[in-house]
Amino acid sequence: MAGQNLSHLALSDDGFLFDPTSGHTYTLNSVGAFILRKIIEKYSFDQIVAAVIEEYDVSEDIFSRDLEQFYHFLSEQEIVS
Repeated sequence: MAGQNLSHLALSDDGFLFDPTSGHTYTLNSVGAFILRKIIEKYSFDQIVAAVIEEYDVSEDIFSRDLEQFYHFLSEQEIVS
């Protein structure tokens, strides 16, 4: 995840995401927006897991799987590569 240039993305405080490259818009919940901000900030997978566990009441095992699925979704939408 780290090392991607995602500075072109516009992410509002309330989770509205605009990708000017594709013209697509998305609405993320608060956790999704939190995660995407960490991806944009070039956090590693493990750093994102640690940040989410610290911020939200979630199990590491469950969240790791959820993060993989979210990253897969972002990849399918060509938001991340």
